[in-house]
Amino acid sequence: MFYRRATALLNELRGRRVGGWLIQDLINHGKSAAVFRATRNGCDGALKIFDAELVAQYGEVTQLTRIERELSLRNKRHEHLIRIFDGGRCVDTNRLFVAMQLIDGKPLSQALGMIPREHIPRIIQEVASAARFLEGLTMAHRDIKPDNIMYSPKSGKSTLLDLGVLRPINSVSTATDDNNERPFIGTLQYSPPEFLLREEEDSVSGWRAVTFYQLGAVLHDLIEQRPIFSEHQHPYARLVNAIQDTQPSFEATDVPHELILLAQNCLIKNWQTRLHVVNWEHFNLQFRVDRVGEGTRRRLMAKHADALPNFQPWGDDWVLEQRLSSLVARLHDMLRQWFVDQEFLPGVEISTSVNSVESSAALEMLIRSEVDFGLHSHLNVRLELVLLDREESVIELRVSACTSTEIIPWKATHYFRVFSGVMNELAILRAWEASFLPCYERAIDPSTPIGPIEFDAVSGQETSS
Repeated sequence: MFYRRATALLNELRGRRVGGWLIQDLINHGKSAAVFRATRNGCDGALKIFDAELVAQYGEVTQLTRIERELSLRNKRHEHLIRIFDGGRCVDTNRLFVAMQLIDGKPLSQALGMIPREHIPRIIQEVASAARFLEGLTMAHRDIKPDNIMYSPKSGKSTLLDLGVLRPINSVSTATDDNNERPFIGTLQYSPPEFLLREEEDSVSGWRAVTFYQLGAVLHDLIEQRPIFSEHQHPYARLVNAIQDTQPSFEATDVPHELILLAQNCLIKNWQTRLHVVNWEHFNLQFRVDRVGEGTRRRLMAKHADALPNFQPWGDDWVLEQRLSSLVARLHDMLRQWFVDQEFLPGVEISTSVNSVESSAALEMLIRSEVDFGLHSHLNVRLELVLLDREESVIELRVSACTSTEIIPWKATHYFRVFSGVMNELAILRAWEASFLPCYERAIDPSTPIGPIEFDAVSGQETSS
């Protein structure tokens, strides 16, 4: 509904009642409706009134079905999801409407430049919790975007709005899909490739993948303080191509790296890969000033403060194929430099093996016994890299370790997943530290038995070889 039509509707209805709600002022307007400030029995509310011409065009039954879906949430409350009061057809004006909670604040799209950077984790966590709540009711929002999130500068609270294209998961109803013709519904700029092409899977997992992507797009805007794909908006075909083929860039350096990694992982084009590296728990964002593993680092530095580094020669360089080659080379260089920087660790020898058929590779690390460093046995570490998506450089890293009294061939049988997502060097190094440093601390503990070394829960999920 254009602004001119919305203001004309305000002039027609101001001072009148729609569904018992007294119309006061215009709050906002969208494609299909205008939202007005209204009161009823002393209660303030936001009244969405649908464009009569669009209702006639797409069918009254369809719109009433959509309203009924919103009304199904009347008794379902979540702190960060807008409350629905009532709705339907007004007998006096013949208008279709939905009455909902009036929220003080601004749409997130209008507040990007004023949001304190430290509020970003809280905002995305709150919106994700509302989306997860809907999923628990077997509903998919389908249009999560900054325009549909209300942000209160005073409280910092965020609320997910606009349930107009809400869809039951695994439903035979087509009220929001135009009688099985499956047109695109939602906002292209904030939708993943599978939703753009209407190839999404109608299941909890399929719609969760769509939700994760849209949350990642919102997180992108919060981090970069600009709309995603804004440089590709015109002409329309450029935006369509960007949704399918272009990875959004991240240039901000003043937010925790975990936020950028989460956004990158949510924006993975392949929906199945997206679900492999992102789950709901990733949105429970609690960033500590002290990094995971930093306490271990300080203990090890104190223990070996006077020891001189004694690095062993590195293993031979290797040649890998295509994408796997460059990824493993980057990983090797990262870890090599990391070991060089750790003054409390003895030298390390690294060898590599590649299985290009399975898109995997392994780094075998041997830290020989060094009494001066408190290491009385050899420490063997195997880091396995699995390339999950060649096009988008999505990888999984799994680690296994054991101590031994002799240098003998060692076959790892149990791995712990320590990283999964888009290749992000800082995030990988943090994950590596969080898994390796506690492992090394156990290796130098005289009470630790010779053999496999267990990893902390923070190191990830155990997997079998």
